[in-house]
Amino acid sequence: MRRNGRKRRRRMTSKSPLQTRFRHLVAWVRSKTISVVPARRSSRIALYLAAGLVLLTVFIHLKLNDIPSFHWGISVDLKEFPKGWLNINTSRISVGGHSNSADFAHQLHVAFSKTISGVCMFAGAPYHCAVTRFAADTLIDEAGGARGSVPFCEGCPIGKTLIYDKCKSKPWAVDVGMLPDYPRRVCRERGVPNDGCLDDVDNLRKPHQRVYLQRGLRDKCYLSGSVANVHAFYAQMMDDPGNQILFNNSLDLPHTIPKPGMFKEAMAYDGPGECVTHTLKDGLPLNSRALPVAGNTFKFDQTRFSGYDPSVGWHDFGWLYVPKSCQNAPLHTFIPDRRLENEEGLKQGASQEAKDHPEDATERRGGGAERVCNANGIDREHMQSGKSSEGNNTNNNPCALMIWLKPCGGGGDPRGTSFDGFEEIAERNRIIIMTPVLKPNSCYLKFWKGCHEVARGCWDAYGQTGANYALQSGAHMRPVGEMVKDLLASSCT
Repeated sequence: MRRNGRKRRRRMTSKSPLQTRFRHLVAWVRSKTISVVPARRSSRIALYLAAGLVLLTVFIHLKLNDIPSFHWGISVDLKEFPKGWLNINTSRISVGGHSNSADFAHQLHVAFSKTISGVCMFAGAPYHCAVTRFAADTLIDEAGGARGSVPFCEGCPIGKTLIYDKCKSKPWAVDVGMLPDYPRRVCRERGVPNDGCLDDVDNLRKPHQRVYLQRGLRDKCYLSGSVANVHAFYAQMMDDPGNQILFNNSLDLPHTIPKPGMFKEAMAYDGPGECVTHTLKDGLPLNSRALPVAGNTFKFDQTRFSGYDPSVGWHDFGWLYVPKSCQNAPLHTFIPDRRLENEEGLKQGASQEAKDHPEDATERRGGGAERVCNANGIDREHMQSGKSSEGNNTNNNPCALMIWLKPCGGGGDPRGTSFDGFEEIAERNRIIIMTPVLKPNSCYLKFWKGCHEVARGCWDAYGQTGANYALQSGAHMRPVGEMVKDLLASSCT
């Protein structure tokens, strides 16, 4: 017994000071709780379980209510975009994203260049680069039935494929002279141009097309040269790249969306602001930022759009941020109750609007009639109330549209979302923000075991949903195109 006691003491003394303190703390807690906890073991277990349930309830409550980055307010679930509610400038439409969503924003810009006139990429890789074989590329074996994360490869021998994410990890191997080849020839080869393929890539040559690119010098995800290759792609597709492309790659920043005050190396730099200024404001200065307004965030139904497929990650909702100045009239004057899911939100919204504008309180709840825009773009019936330009859009001045994408399942919380600082700019600069949403999924049941990134809710920039992934008919591309088309169709312009 004495020998065993010595061994036990030696084991105790070999513990670290932190472990020893922890053991002492546990012993102290036990000594203090013995007097208040019933002696019987079953009673103690019951008390511990009750205490655990109380702590779990408190934790869930805090988790549900303490999310400062989300924007709460009177959020209505839109089953469809009501005709005449918004007034959108169809020549001021931009798309943007960060990292994986920047890759996809690039695809959308190239594929829908007739509609989308600008793109903002906070670190991204060139169009169709992930599946294109270059002379300096390293080939790997296809992983049997899994086929790896790059299931399609242009120019690869049978049984071989490319390294995943090679365009951001090995940018030096990219032949930038080959980058424009695919978008220029693919529709001719298919024989059905502009029908699920691509808009005419000559649209990118037009002077109103704008590109904003950003990469920090400390970015360890997209290595040096990766975003420069995107610049090289656009420089070959545009007539005036010096003015049409703005590339900031000189700041000592990591892989991020740089905002004012975030990093001491660039305290004043405003990435979202520079993006909007270049792609939507023609270089004109921005109005000051403003805090997002409660009730300007709306959830819309994604299930009704062509191509909706949960097996490739489509969530059942997406997000809109609409400043009051971009609304021709309060939303509830356009939509019958049957097309609104959030009844409580509608009641709160109508109550607030009645307080703000009592003169047209009799119109609350819409009366079930859908409004139609007149020939001048805005329904005059809604303009007769004479609301101020700070409230609703009575001056027939259309708003720009930013399609902002969040990477890898971002925005999927049904209680709210953030728009990464763009909503603060949108509020006083007349910009509507649309955010389509993906979620983690079981794509491997429909395709193959190698769709690892798509399964995490990432946008397909790797060909994991099909060889047409970068065309308008792609599994992620087509629904976004339909959403934008439908939103524009509902506008008065």
